[in-house]
Amino acid sequence: MKLACNSILFGGLTPRDAIAQVAGAGFESIELCGVQSMGAHIADNLSSEALSELESAVAEYGIGVAAIEIGGQLRSDHKRLLYIASRLQADVVNMSTGGESGNERSFSETVQRVAGIAQDAGTVGLRVAVKPHVGHAVFDSATSMRLVQEANMPNLGLNFDPSHLYRAGEDPSQVAGRWGAAVFSSHFRDCESRSSRGTPELQVPGGGEMPLDQVWEALVQLPNVAAVSLQIVGARDYSVADSARLAENGFAFFNTRMRPNGSTATESR
Repeated sequence: MKLACNSILFGGLTPRDAIAQVAGAGFESIELCGVQSMGAHIADNLSSEALSELESAVAEYGIGVAAIEIGGQLRSDHKRLLYIASRLQADVVNMSTGGESGNERSFSETVQRVAGIAQDAGTVGLRVAVKPHVGHAVFDSATSMRLVQEANMPNLGLNFDPSHLYRAGEDPSQVAGRWGAAVFSSHFRDCESRSSRGTPELQVPGGGEMPLDQVWEALVQLPNVAAVSLQIVGARDYSVADSARLAENGFAFFNTRMRPNGSTATESR
């Protein structure tokens, strides 16, 4: 299980500078954000020269690309992003679904769209992890498992984001147990309350109200998690120093729960 930081935390920086900051905070890997509304560092129109520059920066700072994150409304443009992920040797592509909660037609369309993306991802050796998102067609534990079961693709699984599950009124630790081997990745952060994500400071693990030690213990029991990414939203206009401090504090949470060889405390017992 790789420990990463989503580049959205440094959404105001160039890709190279974001990579440098993530490496400087102590992370071994980065998740590159491809959601255009949130300070993206990759896009479907990324040039060959820019892709080579990304590869150069990753090599220079000695970190890997654990994942890329893409939006949920992609259609024809997703193949280029999948190619980019493959070139960067990412382990998984994380995505939300878009769509509308509680709308059966929207859910059926979502299943078809996500299955198509997973099929294309499989041709370049990638797994796809879907993240339930408040308000989207896939928004809670039940709709997440339903998507996986109805799409029925071996390389399609789930992204475990305890903050979204918590705000959907669920117990993330219990959800982890129910999802089990379907979980391919995790976006890990805290939140202010059941009704609010809160400021970036409150999203740092330990900054909000979630019982994240309990959630972490449930997460590390799962057998197929490629990467856990610190994902902090809303800091795009923060100073570099302030964003770096958030990354360092997030890394400290993970680092105290990981062994020097990268294994979890649970794996070492």
